[in-house]
Amino acid sequence: MVWGTSGKSQFFPFEKLDHVLDGERIFVAMFADQGVTIPKDTFVRGDAEQFGPFLKARINKKLRIETKRKKMKAEKAAAEAKQGDKPQETKGKQRKQKKSKKKR
Repeated sequence: MVWGTSGKSQFFPFEKLDHVLDGERIFVAMFADQGVTIPKDTFVRGDAEQFGPFLKARINKKLRIETKRKKMKAEKAAAEAKQGDKPQETKGKQRKQKKSKKKR
């Protein structure tokens, strides 16, 4: 159960929890069709350090908790791999080609 600052609440069943993003100041719990932000300084029971182990103990499937650092590292590796697939043209090569065309 998640309560908003307005006092409204919403129920999110554990079995629909897909993964959790662990940011610097918030968690983002990703359910089947939506995400819920959970500020780390707002826990009523327990604290942010206990949140991951708590969820893992309650869920019958492997839960992925992805930290901001891990996500950034994965995104960087994917970008580098994508860049490696493309032929790279450096500016220096382009300048040399332009200069040699002008001399002709």
